[in-house]
Amino acid sequence: LKRLKSVSFADTEIKEIKCDLSQLDSLEYFDIARNNLTKLPEQIKNIPNLTWLSLNDNQFSNLSFVDSRLNKLEILYLYTNKVNNISKETRHLGNLKELLIFDNKIDSIPDNISDLKNLEKLEVWDNPIKYISPSISKLTKLKAMRLDDDFLTQADKDNLRKWLPNCEIKYQTRKEKKNAL
Repeated sequence: LKRLKSVSFADTEIKEIKCDLSQLDSLEYFDIARNNLTKLPEQIKNIPNLTWLSLNDNQFSNLSFVDSRLNKLEILYLYTNKVNNISKETRHLGNLKELLIFDNKIDSIPDNISDLKNLEKLEVWDNPIKYISPSISKLTKLKAMRLDDDFLTQADKDNLRKWLPNCEIKYQTRKEKKNAL
């Protein structure tokens, strides 16, 4: 398994991993989506060169599973969970380029969003976001952002445009989302 690049345990009802993954130097992609997980199996954090992690469609309520062992992550899929805030664990995700955290319960984009200094794509739509910190302006590499505008004022949208002049920002309303389904 020394050359193994990708592993998927998606939709398998897996709850724990009982083997050492730290020797899998070639493993970069790990998919453990759709398993009703509430916590990340610790062994995943020991994959030395993990850059892509899919945790979508689980039951995560926060980012407390993130620590310095995940500092090489470039892509994190955390959509369709129960995450209620973007917490301080972002300090460990400085290499992240893509964060898909839509369809959660996040009501604000806090100051610590600036920890994600290499972020290029942010999808936070289908969250009841009412506040966006001016610190988002520090995401100078951000090229694409998608969010709901149900709770944002025109002033919020104007500020976001001013803070992220080189970013393509796409808005949608919850009504539009329901009509698309």
